[in-house]
Amino acid sequence: KFGLRKIQVGIFLYRYVTFIYPGFLHFTYRFLLYGRYCSQIEAATKYLDQVSNISVDVRMKLEECSQRANNGRFSLRDLLMVPMQRVLKYHLLLQELTKYTLDPTEKENLRQALDAMRDLAQCVNEVKRDNETLKQITNFQLSIENLSQSLAHFGRPKIDGELKIIIGEKRSKLDRYGFLLDKALLICKRKGDSYEMKIFVDLCNYQVRDDSSAEKDKKKWTHMFILIELNGFSGFELYFKTRELKKKWMEQFEMALSNIYPENAKANRHEFYMYSFEDTTSCKACQMLLRGTFYQGYRCSKCRSPAHKECLGRVSPCGKSSSGKFLVAKSFSLLGWLPKLEVCQEYYGVPPPPVAFGPPLRLSVGDIVELNKAEAEQLWWQVNVIPRTVRGQPRSGTSRYAGPMERAEAEQILASRSDGTYLVRQRIKDDLVEFYQENSLKDCFKTLDTVLQFSFKEPESKIGSKPPGKSLKYFGSVKARYNFCARDRTELSLSEGDIIKILNKKGQPGWWKGEIYGRIGWFPANYVEEDYSEYC
Repeated sequence: KFGLRKIQVGIFLYRYVTFIYPGFLHFTYRFLLYGRYCSQIEAATKYLDQVSNISVDVRMKLEECSQRANNGRFSLRDLLMVPMQRVLKYHLLLQELTKYTLDPTEKENLRQALDAMRDLAQCVNEVKRDNETLKQITNFQLSIENLSQSLAHFGRPKIDGELKIIIGEKRSKLDRYGFLLDKALLICKRKGDSYEMKIFVDLCNYQVRDDSSAEKDKKKWTHMFILIELNGFSGFELYFKTRELKKKWMEQFEMALSNIYPENAKANRHEFYMYSFEDTTSCKACQMLLRGTFYQGYRCSKCRSPAHKECLGRVSPCGKSSSGKFLVAKSFSLLGWLPKLEVCQEYYGVPPPPVAFGPPLRLSVGDIVELNKAEAEQLWWQVNVIPRTVRGQPRSGTSRYAGPMERAEAEQILASRSDGTYLVRQRIKDDLVEFYQENSLKDCFKTLDTVLQFSFKEPESKIGSKPPGKSLKYFGSVKARYNFCARDRTELSLSEGDIIKILNKKGQPGWWKGEIYGRIGWFPANYVEEDYSEYC
């Protein structure tokens, strides 16, 4: 069994990086207990101060122990912080080791350990964050009368505040206070410092519809949208004091509904739904941990596969039908041949495969790989890269190679042939600028529904003046390594490969603030590659 002692021997006796990375990978799951430790450290230090102030004997004993242990340099309060500081800095240590390691194999191994410790740090911070969220939910729970259910069952709080509501045929506006969570809306009547619950709305049965017909810019409480049942029979009209407040509430409603019904919930025959995992669980698609203490991610109701929201579309096909029978895929070995596949995206080991699968294989775009082993239940395949010298000359001499050709031309040729006819063509790369002047960029960037209009050299008078206001100060840029779906309007959704401009690194631990495509928000720091930063 690999232990810390072996790491210590490797570092101090042999000076080999080889002895460092397996220990971090081996102990990743055991390090997760620091999430609970870090979330309770503040309460523990407050209690320690309280006891020390009340009891002179306790205070003197603590001072005596501190003097005997380290000549009074560090108090027990100081020492309680050390484990948290260390576990949250392992990734910084590995980052520096990776930077100065020259051997390619050792560098790759350290990158695996670095990814694991970044993931760990994010998990520890998310446990702490979720515990603070649960305290907020408890405060809501205690302040609302007539509430028999635990609010934690309905997800994280999104927004709360004053609103006016019209119910059914009654046209009078009622003053109410709303609490919006991921899966429910609570409409309450304010009673001093407490609230009386009037309406409980299960968001699973509702949709949001904007209505600006009666809005007047300078008149309060005219800004509204409709919360309507999916069957369209009934609903609520929600009114807000200002247009800005209405916008905030609508954004949070849309975010909540996207959490209930994510875009790829039924991808690859799955049926994903929000789920609270009791045990530590990894995403089946990216193998990174599902973070937090409740509603950490999604689970398929058929095959029970766990996944992040941003990974739902990349989980391998569902291995279980709704009737409970497993879908059996044909083994490639039964076909009598090993398929050859072309690499369409560079892979350099991130995210890393599970440790039991062995080391990752570096792949470049255009590489041809031969499949050795693939299981229907696994996302990771075992392949061999075919050396470029073995691949021979271009396939112009084969009967299936048709030469350079556009997709439309290929489809036209095949249309008149019998079923099963195929060809291999060399794709002619379109002029992307001209293409995206006529087609929306949302095909590549889901939140960027626009076309290319003006080059940066065109005069500003043609494209309009820059909005007034102080320009933002950036502290370099980073590249997104993974997809990330925002959970509320303060967070920033990312797609793999996005370049994000850094605005702030001093927010909540593990989160940075950045800007991309005109949107500003917070995102997890371990989802980006710092090597792409160019600090000012």
